[in-house]
Amino acid sequence: MRVTSVRLTQGKERRWYIKNKLQRMAKFPKQAIAHKRLYHERKSKGLCIKCGVRPLISSGAHRCKRCLAIACERMAGLKQEAWDAALSHYGKVCSCCGESRLPFLTFDHTSKKARDRDRDQDGAPISGTRIVIKAYRTGKWPTGIRISCFNCNCGQARNKGVCPHEEERVAIRA
Repeated sequence: MRVTSVRLTQGKERRWYIKNKLQRMAKFPKQAIAHKRLYHERKSKGLCIKCGVRPLISSGAHRCKRCLAIACERMAGLKQEAWDAALSHYGKVCSCCGESRLPFLTFDHTSKKARDRDRDQDGAPISGTRIVIKAYRTGKWPTGIRISCFNCNCGQARNKGVCPHEEERVAIRA
């Protein structure tokens, strides 16, 4: 119980940190410049950008093994918080078949317009996790997204946008 409350507190502090970063940089420009200089100094020496003591785990990395493990743990907590908030916002059941087991649920775009909106500058699709974390941090949940189970999501992709469950319902009504 205690570990969860610590993770939630760290998540709230992290969201506050990100939200107010630009304000702090404008308010304390000398500290922002000093932080940037320290970052580049450590990076050029091949040291961890966080602790500045231990060497990097590889040439392309920015953190040592210990600091990377801490960052990954924090990110895992943030991802879980964001997914829980998104499921609460969009609903915790598949919009098509009613599946409610969380490991099967995914995010699905309701239209081509929404799908095209969620792409990076190169035109590659942005992962659902990145969309959810961004929405969670800003508090602005995008429209054009629904919860679908993995079967319905894949079925729609293979069946020209129509879930096989929907085809079955139409066939039964007719």
